[in-house]
Amino acid sequence: MKLQLRVTLLLIVALAIFGSLDWQSATVIEPSRDIAINGFAALPQLGLVIAIQLLLLFGSRYWSRTPGLIAVVIGFTLSALAISPVFALLFGEPQLLQNQIAALTGIADFQSQLEGVKGLHTQNTFIALTAVAACLAAVWSLRLPFVKRHSSGSKSADGEWLN
Repeated sequence: MKLQLRVTLLLIVALAIFGSLDWQSATVIEPSRDIAINGFAALPQLGLVIAIQLLLLFGSRYWSRTPGLIAVVIGFTLSALAISPVFALLFGEPQLLQNQIAALTGIADFQSQLEGVKGLHTQNTFIALTAVAACLAAVWSLRLPFVKRHSSGSKSADGEWLN
């Protein structure tokens, strides 16, 4: 269980770090203003993935094998659905700043917005690392119902379930 706990927490921290970095930045020419957007602002469901993984990790202490397996499958499905837009951003043309540019310039079409913007830079590396961390956390959680835990018969200290 220690390995499961450490790897899951490491993946959650990596997901939080890569999601909090700026995914896209640009300078709007007319008001001469720098704008940027991070992963959590672009895709708020990344927070949901973190919450699901934490719930699965700490809930697995109390679930037996069958309810744990059902919970993990539901959690995996929800996590997969929540992170699917990250792959659409990664393999498509990310238009993360479209709403901010529209608010500053009044132009709604993204292709027209690009004329009034310079230095549009997308961090595909951060988007990819976020996607990888989220996928690994979701796949790693599938191990939870099968991780060996202490027997419930011994009433030991609360911290020993991590051993």
